[in-house]
Amino acid sequence: MNRRSLFWLALIALSMLSTLMFAQFAGGSGTQANPWLVETAEHLNNVRNYLGFQHAGKWFRQIADIDLGVPPWNEGEGWVPIGGVQESNEFRNKYDGAGHKIIGLYINRPYKYHQALFGEFFGRVQNLELVDVNVTGDNLVGALVANAGWTAVISGCSCSGYVQGQSTVGGLVGAIGLSQIDNCHSSATVTGVNFTGGLLGAATAGEIHNCHSSGVVTGELETGGFIGFCWEDTIISHCYSSATVTGESYTGGFGGSVAGPISSCYSTGTVYGQRTTGGFTGSNLVSHYNCFSTGTVYGIEFTGGFTGVNSAQTSKCYSQGDVWGEENTGGFAGGNWSTITNCYSAASVHGFDNTGGLVGKNQPNNTQILSCYWDMEASGQSSSDGGQGRLTAQMVFPHSDDSYVGWDWEIWAPDAEHSINGGYPYLRAHLEVVWVDESVPPISENIISVFPQPAFKAPRVSIKSESPGKLSYTIYNVRGQKLYSAEIYSHDKEQSFELPLEAWKQLSNGVYLLSLERENQRIATTRMVVVK
Repeated sequence: MNRRSLFWLALIALSMLSTLMFAQFAGGSGTQANPWLVETAEHLNNVRNYLGFQHAGKWFRQIADIDLGVPPWNEGEGWVPIGGVQESNEFRNKYDGAGHKIIGLYINRPYKYHQALFGEFFGRVQNLELVDVNVTGDNLVGALVANAGWTAVISGCSCSGYVQGQSTVGGLVGAIGLSQIDNCHSSATVTGVNFTGGLLGAATAGEIHNCHSSGVVTGELETGGFIGFCWEDTIISHCYSSATVTGESYTGGFGGSVAGPISSCYSTGTVYGQRTTGGFTGSNLVSHYNCFSTGTVYGIEFTGGFTGVNSAQTSKCYSQGDVWGEENTGGFAGGNWSTITNCYSAASVHGFDNTGGLVGKNQPNNTQILSCYWDMEASGQSSSDGGQGRLTAQMVFPHSDDSYVGWDWEIWAPDAEHSINGGYPYLRAHLEVVWVDESVPPISENIISVFPQPAFKAPRVSIKSESPGKLSYTIYNVRGQKLYSAEIYSHDKEQSFELPLEAWKQLSNGVYLLSLERENQRIATTRMVVVK
């Protein structure tokens, strides 16, 4: 064969390869500058052709919403997860949802591990919303990722729907190890047996920041509104859960059993448990600080407004809400085996044996309860196995001189107008709005701003949206409670208006979050400081 023939054969082969690559995706070349474009379910399915080290470092970008709730993707066992447990099959690439949705993900493999959109995951996924998922598996089950391994990053993602399995089951992610999750949310209904969490089932190591969970979480052993269980090399900060949680042993509004440090987090959901049940954690084995819980807690043995059993150093935390238990029931902790410092409880407490306003049962050896208080009137309890009881007037602003002795008021803040926390001290850390992660670049050009700042009278609100249409805006306080919401119609991409007097009257001195929404999805946020 002469050189000219070889040249033409090579050119034809290259042309066929280019045609094949273009058929797999809507365009692109798989690089960061020119990612493969994913527009259809078929394109998404073709992502699995690039797995393992041999295809590592490829880039994908979704350019339209994708419906997986139609045949053939919702038939039989449903979607096959992208990424397997062998090194040759792991997903090691970058997937950018670019703010788009995947709708109706269906998986039905109740006896198989690693069930999610992505199975074994060592890459990065960002800016992707999963809507109305229905995922069933055995171990390591989630909507987005089954198991995120070393160096994996999950950012700006969310899910809704139903996720169920046996062990290590999370609304968004089954488990992580040396991975990072930030600015993510799950509102899924999650059901499991062991290690079940609203956002994440379990974490062996890694970092989780600026995430939250809602919905309903049901499990048996180690069940949490946010995470079921985490090991000591896991760091969690600026996260919260409003999920309703039901479990048997080690059940918490935020975490079931927690062995990693948690800071600046909170929970507000109702918790139903049996043994070792807490408004924030069922059991904490490592330090917690700058955290609080306000949900109602129901348990049987070792039930606490904040934690069922405290086995580590807990400081600068508080609990409110109602606590109902039978044996070893406390407004803050059902049992204490370690140290509690600079904490308080204003919870209403109901129990039988060993019931206390702050602590139900304190292990007498090698434990300390230092500068901690409970509200005797709010709790209905005049005694506690540790801590100091105070009347309501002594605990709310202006509190008495013998309350909160030695506390750091750069960490705590007095509620001078009884408008943020019922007059009780609150944590300044929670003035930083937990769901806003400024390290993640915005996925759109939607902007909401307030002028002037701070606002001494009703300020002007300016809105810039990608397209005209029906919008809404909502004002939240630092605890995430909705104070005011209204609809507007944007005729132009930019407009401004004065905050209505009706809304302004509901605000007192403090920091608020102003959120811009379209079709019930938050598209922009800003902080608003009020000084009247």
